[in-house]
Amino acid sequence: MSARYLLAAVFLVAALGCGIRSGGGTPEQPGAPVNEQSEGGAIGSPINMPSVTRRGDDIAAVKADVEDEIRGLCGNNELCVRVEVKPGTDGSLTRCQFDKTEPPKDTEVPRGSTVYLVTGSGSRSCTTTRTTEAPETPETPEPTTTR
Repeated sequence: MSARYLLAAVFLVAALGCGIRSGGGTPEQPGAPVNEQSEGGAIGSPINMPSVTRRGDDIAAVKADVEDEIRGLCGNNELCVRVEVKPGTDGSLTRCQFDKTEPPKDTEVPRGSTVYLVTGSGSRSCTTTRTTEAPETPETPEPTTTR
């Protein structure tokens, strides 16, 4: 009979242990925001992907502007989604030129997720907004020959 009580106690302890999360606390309410103690996510509602209409612009400049705009959408000057650059398939643009966003504008983006700034796939060298001119070289007189 004592073995039966011992077995029942083991099952009771195991059942109670399965319901307790690390970090303690009470179970989450349905629909409540996820917090760092419960699932490792960020608190808050999703944001909408902003519209970016700068096709062909320098990707570094576009990325900085998109990150600033997302900080405004997230609040508290926080960048609540990751912004990464990846090459796309449009060969008419270089890998330094912005093509589009993934996901597209007005798509709901969960906090903690990643949005992509897609570039072109062209392999020609990247150019910036600055003009690159050949350095000036001093003129050398042409040699003259006498006959």
